[in-house]
Amino acid sequence: MLYKAPLLFLMTMFFLSVTNAHAEPQVIKGINYRPSDLELPADDIRQTQCQLDLSIPKDNPGFATIVWFHGGGLSGGKRGFSPTKDPSIAQVAVGYRLTGQAPIPACIEDAAAATAWVLDNIEQYGGDPERVYVGGHSAGGYLTAMIGMDPRWLAPLNHTPNDLAGIIPVSGQVSTHFNVKRLRGDTGDQFRVIVDEYAPLHYAAKDLPPICLIVGDPDIEYKSRVEENELMAVSLRNVGHPFTELHQQPGRDHGTVQWDAEWIMPEFIERVEAWRAEGSPQADAPITGEKEISAILTAYRRYMSRMDHVGTRRELFEPYATQLKELLEQPFEIQGWPVVVQRVRTNEQGETVLHIVAAIHSGTNYGIRMLRIEGIAQSEQVSKKLNATELIQSWKLFGRSTGEWSSSKDGDYTFVVEIEKIENNARSVTLPMWSGPELK
Repeated sequence: MLYKAPLLFLMTMFFLSVTNAHAEPQVIKGINYRPSDLELPADDIRQTQCQLDLSIPKDNPGFATIVWFHGGGLSGGKRGFSPTKDPSIAQVAVGYRLTGQAPIPACIEDAAAATAWVLDNIEQYGGDPERVYVGGHSAGGYLTAMIGMDPRWLAPLNHTPNDLAGIIPVSGQVSTHFNVKRLRGDTGDQFRVIVDEYAPLHYAAKDLPPICLIVGDPDIEYKSRVEENELMAVSLRNVGHPFTELHQQPGRDHGTVQWDAEWIMPEFIERVEAWRAEGSPQADAPITGEKEISAILTAYRRYMSRMDHVGTRRELFEPYATQLKELLEQPFEIQGWPVVVQRVRTNEQGETVLHIVAAIHSGTNYGIRMLRIEGIAQSEQVSKKLNATELIQSWKLFGRSTGEWSSSKDGDYTFVVEIEKIENNARSVTLPMWSGPELK
């Protein structure tokens, strides 16, 4: 029953979403974001390269907008919309001068100019200028962080970073970009970290818009990319920045991390806007769950993500399966009470168990992955004490379990725990930890 209900729920939601689908957006291509560029010769790089495409949702006045900068090491690539498919959000695909076309800092100046154009003009297309988010992948993530954190780039255009609703670098370099280092005469190794005036890290500060850092798996990501973003997140939090998220996506490499950015970005926008509406001084509460549970979920996501990515090449995902198996065989504790994770299965013997059930979106067309972990409590006494712990009691109870799927506004990312006593008095609880970005 537990496994049938999610499928039915998903099918219902799918057909509802098709029925209520937004109308096709209006797309306007080739807008020169500096009108003065049109006065230049027709073959001037500023007129041909410094353009943006705009996708406008219909029937959604006051929409949010994502300004997106493409990757390519600052030396290649072409403009395109963000991975997000949410039809209620406007998209802006920005072209900018590459390093072979104009010297540094032309690409940063172009990113700022395009962003300023959106802030100044999106209202006439029906958007809300206070709901403009800037993002980008790889080199585009670097540009995002530079204009979103260093105020000198938007200042000549009569804007500041805090005119942005949020910034979303996806696998972006946050030390000085390797191509910027090279063009400025540095002859050191590409991965030697420099933090100077061309490093977003240099501008970590309390007074910045909400920031969502998205990276892949440190085992297969671009070298040093995860660690640099971890340092950025820690630095922002330590200087008092109130809304920093770091999403480290197990099983995703430098390219495939965009698959997860597709759903992380609109959810980040939803969290930011809820936070602003409530006037809260803090972002989502930090994860308070036990590290062992987090490690198991991370290992599971790595395994499923890699299996999705490499298909039948078992040798490429077998190490992740081994890691998951080893974690599942290790005992762990919740507030000092031992719980032994035995295997991923459904208990039909009526034992006293702690069930951990997670619905995890794998970022692929396969949709939801179900993980069911059963931990056998050591005795009836342990079961009762476990159920009475402060941690369990702090979770929001929502009634006796019926074995049916329960969902919240978080949709696919609902995390449900069932505590089943000896007398089979089952209760379901929703863990607030699941709303934290680190576990998604």
